Amino acid sequence: MMSTNTKHCFKCTNTMQIDNHALCEKHNIAIYRVSDVYTEDEAGMPIPPEKLNMFMVATIVGKFDSATLEAIPLAATVVEAEALAVTHLNLK
Repeated sequence: MMSTNTKHCFKCTNTMQIDNHALCEKHNIAIYRVSDVYTEDEAGMPIPPEKLNMFMVATIVGKFDSATLEAIPLAATVVEAEALAVTHLNLK
């Protein structure tokens, strides 16, 4: 099941459902499995195995504040990571 955000259409009286995947795609947000990108943390230490299978949010450098991006937690699924991106980055 896809998670959605509700957005009001001002041209009509309907409420449109915009799914998180489409919002991430619209804003060039990518979701990666940690192990597909990193094996070590910033200090050069191996990333714990339980974190390697989690998913992270990534975007074009400079598009969003780096502190905001770094505050987005790892997610257990792609769907969860997309929802976290939408929430933390206030995607509309």
